[in-house]
Formats: sequence, C-alpha cells, structure tokens
Amino acid sequence: MYGRNHSAKTKKLLSEANKGKTHSAETKKILSEAKKRKIVSAETRAKMSIVKIGKARPVGSGSPAQKISVFDNKNNITTIYVSISAAAEALEIKKIYHI
Repeated sequence: MYGRNHSAKTKKLLSEANKGKTHSAETKKILSEAKKRKIVSAETRAKMSIVKIGKARPVGSGSPAQKISVFDNKNNITTIYVSISAAAEALEIKKIYHI
C-alpha cells in the first residue's frame, strides 16, 4: 500500500493470517505467465533506444562510469581511462570494482 505505514500489531496480524497458505497450481501458472516478458522485435528495440537517447537515467539504475588514472612507474606516464572496464581491457587484466 502506498503512503500508509502499518503498525507493528497490524503487521503481525497480517503475517499470522497469511501463514500456511499456498497458491494453487493454476494460480502459480497465472503468476508465472505474468512475470514472463513479451518478446520485443529488434525493430521495436531500436525505436525504444532512439527515444531514450539523451535522457537522464532513472535514480538507482547503476552508477556512472568512473574515470581511472593509471600511473606507469617505468615510463613515468599517467594514462586516464574513461571506465574501469576500459582500463582493464587496455591493460589486459581482470576487472576489479572495489578499489
């Protein structure tokens, strides 16, 4: 329920009321079908992609790429990569996300 906070007592009553209940095979099938995605054609996916170009990503959709500076001790050169993935690919190493 949006905009409403149930009290601890009400939560406990709701929990007790629903314990032991199971869904029937028919209900499970209906729920399963509802969760399956409709297959979208490549043409439609391309149109959806074009519409999204330039729009900000929704909050919580992941963190943006982080620029990475890599310093080479031998040659005394600093290289800046646009993301961890780009740095890992260029340096031929495994990606590490928690640095």
